Amino acid sequence: MRIIIISIAFLIFSCNSEQEKLKSETNANVNNVNNFDLVENINLINIAEHKYWSKYFRKQGAALEDIYIENNKSNITNDKVLFFSKPIGSLTLSNESTLGPSQQVGNILSKIPKKLTTKINVGRYIKTMGYGIDNLYYNQLDNNEIEIFNFTRKLGNLKYRPNGKPDKLDLAAIFKTKSRKFSKKDYWTKYISIKLLKQLNYINNSEVKGAIDIFYNDIYLSTLGPSSKGFAGPNKQAKSVIDKVKRLQKVYTEIII
Repeated sequence: MRIIIISIAFLIFSCNSEQEKLKSETNANVNNVNNFDLVENINLINIAEHKYWSKYFRKQGAALEDIYIENNKSNITNDKVLFFSKPIGSLTLSNESTLGPSQQVGNILSKIPKKLTTKINVGRYIKTMGYGIDNLYYNQLDNNEIEIFNFTRKLGNLKYRPNGKPDKLDLAAIFKTKSRKFSKKDYWTKYISIKLLKQLNYINNSEVKGAIDIFYNDIYLSTLGPSSKGFAGPNKQAKSVIDKVKRLQKVYTEIII
């Protein structure tokens, strides 16, 4: 009898451990993004709108639409800079810094992955293979490998041939977790305006079939799912998303509801 009890206890412990491991793994995509609370109370403007710093970013060929700076009225000489919602440093007016403005901007840009476009061979190959490269960024690791990000969320490493043709297995794994855009045919357009949904993106939730993790850029907003799986009613879920987006409107002025 003691052996049976110990065996049952071991099985329960093992099962719980596996469930925790699975939960940890399936939540990895959500945990790998910046928290909603991190940016909610920050007043941000796009770097293109900053009269002083924008010219230095333009000179260095930065993608201005992806970079934000804290509109810090109480301490205008030392402003935090974010790549989407990820803090990547701060900028200080030259009379209070040992580095000139161009050097400071160069340091900031060195921390930001480059936008994946068809101007590079690997981006062109990915596009011709039928994959969308919107909202993808990359860091060069060596001559034949890059790491790919969906906004600030790392999707994985991609090996490719010298001519730019990517490894098919790497590519499939990366696009399995890339976020998608909403369309007019999506279920949630019944409860959230398509105008708003087009500004959001989502990935399929790997724990619950039929559920999705919804984001604004790289900011996780909520997991939406069927009430038959324990979720609240669709109207209540939709209201939660809309309320969060309204709160983000105070941070990112380009959001339109």
